[in-house]
Amino acid sequence: MILCLALFLDLMGYAEEKSALSLAESISTFGFSLFQQVQKSDENVLFSPYSIFSCVSMAYVGAAGKTAEEMQQTLALKLKQNVVGSAFSSLESTFIPSTVHMANALWTDQDTFFLSDFLHVAERQMGAKVASVDFSDSANVVSQINQWVENATDRHILTLVEEDDIDSSTRMVLTNALFFQGVWQKGFDAAETKETSFWKDENSSVSTSMMHQQEQFLYGEDEEMQWIALPFQKEGEKELDLLILLPKNRTGWQEKKNQLSARLIDTYLTKSKMELVALSLPRFCIELSYDLKAPLQSLGMKSAFTDEANFSKINGMQDLFLNKTLHKTFFSLDEKGVTAASATAASMNIKSALGKEPPKPFLADHPFFFLLIEKKSKTPLFLGLLTNP
Repeated sequence: MILCLALFLDLMGYAEEKSALSLAESISTFGFSLFQQVQKSDENVLFSPYSIFSCVSMAYVGAAGKTAEEMQQTLALKLKQNVVGSAFSSLESTFIPSTVHMANALWTDQDTFFLSDFLHVAERQMGAKVASVDFSDSANVVSQINQWVENATDRHILTLVEEDDIDSSTRMVLTNALFFQGVWQKGFDAAETKETSFWKDENSSVSTSMMHQQEQFLYGEDEEMQWIALPFQKEGEKELDLLILLPKNRTGWQEKKNQLSARLIDTYLTKSKMELVALSLPRFCIELSYDLKAPLQSLGMKSAFTDEANFSKINGMQDLFLNKTLHKTFFSLDEKGVTAASATAASMNIKSALGKEPPKPFLADHPFFFLLIEKKSKTPLFLGLLTNP
């Protein structure tokens, strides 16, 4: 009996991990699809696929009919709707370290009734705060939401919504906040940081503070691209890396941006190996915000934002629709590590011995892509493009 119980628990654990990995794959696919929608010019890009996916998924578990079908397609979900909540719980508990803090909240009209099944998923499995508010008192609701976001992101994001984002016709606002503060396994010496040029294109440049170090990193390259994974201090088996994709041509990002995909990232990681690298990386800090309604609609999530929306699994009726899906991100990288936050709506290792081969040069003095990912599940927490530090 004890053996059977142990086997049953092992099978449960395998199933939970499998669903968590499937969810991570969906987050990655969704993130790269969304990147194509929000990257429209030569400006910096920064958003959290993990944060946005979590936020939208909270609404998805309450959707039905055509609305649910469109949302499932947009989110690239392979899991059944009734296991998405538990998959999120498994993903966070199994793979995501405590240096990543995420919170969900659902703000609804004060007369909205919630079905117990939806509340169980939103509150128990996805950790959402459910708040009933009076949207006609927009100033008060805005204050509540922004105070929640400020607390959840350790004051790195102070304002997510404005008064004109909410009015008496608003029926639901979904918010998610994510905060990360990580220390490099191999930090940079601030004394080595020098002012140098960062080339926005072949002819124009800006001055930036360039950090330098020579160390062993997971590295790879092909004819068009170099990539490197910078590890953060681990928490047990949970490990985060900052993956940097550097086109060899100063303007190579313009062509490569349309090729980014989860499969391409897998290929890069598979082709990587530990190498001695002479790394030069700029310090930078980015803060950006997005209204995600149009990008999500372009990805196929159309009816959720209209009167045709069907969120009947939330309250048993079809009187709810998404009015605003807002996203704001903050990302700061320096010699010690990364501080990052988003809102939607340390161990010490022994250094590897230096080899006899000359170091691989990695000079990030022109636009590059970067991803903050959980190493095992390859969950993308943040995805960005730096065109101007």
